[in-house]
Amino acid sequence: MRGSWLRSGALAAAGTLVLAAASFPAQARDDRLLLNIAGALATGEARDRLDDTIEFYWGDQAYPEPEQRFGIFDTGRKTYALNKTDLQACDQSFLLALVALRDRAKSVGANAVVNIKSIYKNREFRSDTQYECRAGSLVTSVALEGRIVRLPSGPREPGRPHAESPPNH
Repeated sequence: MRGSWLRSGALAAAGTLVLAAASFPAQARDDRLLLNIAGALATGEARDRLDDTIEFYWGDQAYPEPEQRFGIFDTGRKTYALNKTDLQACDQSFLLALVALRDRAKSVGANAVVNIKSIYKNREFRSDTQYECRAGSLVTSVALEGRIVRLPSGPREPGRPHAESPPNH
């Protein structure tokens, strides 16, 4: 007798919890943010994590004819957004994705990543000055794709988009 009372009490409590949870609207967030590459690259964290051994060419920016092509590489990185603004969390995810591109390029003997674009659910966003970030309630994510190449060595033309873009997001 006592076991059935405990079971019915537990069932009632579980039912109440299910009803309470169902009464709250879903608060899932998936905001699309377009942020400046220059701003992300101007941060102290970017200066600490990135060096000039690998060059990055965004969107449709011109680059010299590659000596060698190593293929297309994509990467997605997420950052917990707790205690961060969307901008801080997005920039951190962006830098983590760039580090992954850089590391892949270094691992195959390349010196550049070209045609870098943002990818989200198989939809491309191509820009010389901006990247796409998805900001949720708890996590931000940035997915990038680029072609890994070896460019001829020698001086490069000035005018990188990330050097010309305004640093403010």
